[in-house]
Amino acid sequence: MKFNFFCNPFGFGGYAIHGRNMLRAMRFEDWDVACIPDTQVNEFPPDPVLRDTLIRGMKPRGKCLGLKLDLALPRRVATFSGKPQIFYTVTEVDRLPPDWVTSLNNMDEVWTTAEWERKVFLESGVRRPIRVVPEGIDPNIFKPASVSLPKRNVYRFLAVGKLEERKNYAALFRAYCEEFEPDEAVELLVHLGQPGNLYEFLFNLNLGRRHAPIKFSAPVSTEEEFANIYHSADAFVLPTRGEGWGLPIMEAMACGLPVITTGIGPMLEYAKKQTALLLDYELVKARDPVFDHIFEWGRWAEPNIAQLRQFMRRLFQNPAEGRAIGRRAAAEIYTKWTWRQAVGKAEEALRHVI
Repeated sequence: MKFNFFCNPFGFGGYAIHGRNMLRAMRFEDWDVACIPDTQVNEFPPDPVLRDTLIRGMKPRGKCLGLKLDLALPRRVATFSGKPQIFYTVTEVDRLPPDWVTSLNNMDEVWTTAEWERKVFLESGVRRPIRVVPEGIDPNIFKPASVSLPKRNVYRFLAVGKLEERKNYAALFRAYCEEFEPDEAVELLVHLGQPGNLYEFLFNLNLGRRHAPIKFSAPVSTEEEFANIYHSADAFVLPTRGEGWGLPIMEAMACGLPVITTGIGPMLEYAKKQTALLLDYELVKARDPVFDHIFEWGRWAEPNIAQLRQFMRRLFQNPAEGRAIGRRAAAEIYTKWTWRQAVGKAEEALRHVI
């Protein structure tokens, strides 16, 4: 199966992690794929499979299919080649921008990650064939801890994600600080791929001089180090307003953590009532001062914060229940949601166009 894969396999953003892991799984399946990075290559990754693939690729090969994984901004859709052309993208709200729809309708085929996404694309006006090709996890990295970790004196909640309106950190911090007293044996650890000004953000929330501890993890450079952050926690919590897939949520589940998150969108593909604590929500107009050019056409979730507090308190008071939820979650992810299984779905989709 010969084709050109246009993506950004570097860094720890959602599209980069997605591209890197899809590429690695394709190579393990012995696919004839050339990777054409859409960003400047400053350093090749240490992974020998990715390194070899990138060195051998880098330039588009003529007369073969082109697959691009990216935001469907018109200027990005226009920067790849191939025949046929497939564009692979996601949305975090319930309506695509009109210029995305126009761009996607110029493709031969469109891929997205979940049935929820496919319906949004259709309702937004995309008329090209739309295939669902999910994301996944690497079961060799994201798995329950293999050794007993040192016991902590506090129950640790973990949140992972960029400091954006969509991730809803303000609501999380307020709910956590209102629910727990400063002297309770609990803490919230936050890991941000792009830190921003965290302390200014917290200061502007006016949480008070004394509140339950909020800590921030140090940056990491490998996925193994990233998995160790999950292993250091007792539960994962993210009252997100919307996700294109929700990789950190899935990674936390694979590591055996009980997850509290919003019961909307692609997460429902892999997070069920038996394997996660899902927040109720209302749909509201999406507002983001940075990304309004993408989100302004749609709605996203406003999760139930009273329920968020109840779920956090429940896990804090019943850690054995949380561990049982985490075990069920890890079994679900390992059964259905690895990157190699995702590539199997990609192979099925490609049979329609090759």
